[in-house]
Amino acid sequence: MKSRGYLILDSEAQKAKARQWLESLPLEPAQMLSIKRYVKNRSLSQNRLLHLWINCIKDFWYESTGQSFTAEAWKEQVKQQFLGIDCFSLPDGSIANRTRRTRDLSTAEFAEFLNQIEMYSATELGLILPNPEDLYYEALMKTTKENQ
Repeated sequence: MKSRGYLILDSEAQKAKARQWLESLPLEPAQMLSIKRYVKNRSLSQNRLLHLWINCIKDFWYESTGQSFTAEAWKEQVKQQFLGIDCFSLPDGSIANRTRRTRDLSTAEFAEFLNQIEMYSATELGLILPNPEDLYYEALMKTTKENQ
């Protein structure tokens, strides 16, 4: 078995490979083994919903205030507001800031992020964002009307 930084145990075959790999490890130098629960990263449907909502917010803001901001600017704002900013040191000794990336979120963390955006939009902006069920219903009704 090839040595790599992680192995996802999701079958008996993978468990057998892990056992085989573990047996092949030398005791010198000492080895460190870390096990944690596997959590799937955000889903594509969650990401599509985020971008839909960001564009809804962008358009609503422009229609309400006349101020135009890009979808990227709105996404950056909600990421800073709800995910926070990571600070890290650069080789020259300076400190850099970066908002947390959504691709690093688990599906549960991303769901919480979406809930926060939905609440912010409703309470702070006065905009009720469409839910996937609403969009399905609208598409179904549009198709029904076109076929009549």
